[in-house]
Amino acid sequence: MSATFCDPSGCTGNLGFAKKPGETVAQPGDSGGPVYNRYTDPQGAIRGMIIARNTPSDVFFHKVLAIESVLGVTVATS
Repeated sequence: MSATFCDPSGCTGNLGFAKKPGETVAQPGDSGGPVYNRYTDPQGAIRGMIIARNTPSDVFFHKVLAIESVLGVTVATS
């Protein structure tokens, strides 16, 4: 799970990437929102924080471990 997103400002690497064809998973303005996956209702797991998308069905995100490392924090999960 290591992707790179590039835009006119430059490229950001070591990102997570998720895609769900035919579904809208991210819209403009969603940056900073959570990325998670469901195991079974209502259980799931946080994966990261949205930073960009190419299409509505894909999303690039900073991974939880990277967020924790850079900010010196622990992400609360319950």
